[in-house]
Amino acid sequence: MNGKTITNLGSGQTPTDAVRKKYVNENFFRKYVPVDMQNNPIKNVLAPVDEGGTATKGYVDSKSVSESDLDMNGNLIKNVRWPKEDHDLVNRAYVYFVAAKRLPIGGALCRG
Repeated sequence: MNGKTITNLGSGQTPTDAVRKKYVNENFFRKYVPVDMQNNPIKNVLAPVDEGGTATKGYVDSKSVSESDLDMNGNLIKNVRWPKEDHDLVNRAYVYFVAAKRLPIGGALCRG
């Protein structure tokens, strides 16, 4: 459009009508707020039909992952918090912390 804009749009009457940004913000973005599930599960989820679909734990666990699927193209995972559960990802500082507690001291293995 060579830098030109369309002004004075209405709120739209049919699905193909153009609408104002304000109309979209007021009618869509503010309606979708975080929902506190209060630890209630979502049940009866079907297998995803596309990349944006929801998947169950069973569906994810049933898929095999190979090393080639995990190619991060040289990117890093940063800002990993200190682990709380046994299955949590750990950062290098945690590994060094645990290793330091297990260093041999005077011929004995020190465990803390």
